[in-house]
Amino acid sequence: MLPMEGLEKAIGSKITVTLKDGTIITGKLAGVDQNINLVLDEGSATGKETTKNLGRILLRGNSIIAISID
Repeated sequence: MLPMEGLEKAIGSKITVTLKDGTIITGKLAGVDQNINLVLDEGSATGKETTKNLGRILLRGNSIIAISID
C-alpha cells in the first residue's frame, strides 16, 4: 500500500502528527491531498510545556515529519 492510499483509508481515524518544530498534533483525520496537507477535526497541540485545543485545523505537508495512525 502506498502512503497516500493509507492516509485516504485513515480518514475518520485518530492520528498523531509530529511537526518540524517538535510540536505534536493529534486529531481526527478529515482530509488529505496530494501534497500531504492534512485537515484534522478535534485537533490539539502538545508543545514542550502546554497542550492547546485547536478544533479544526489545516497542517501543511511541508511542515510534517511523521504521521502515526492510532
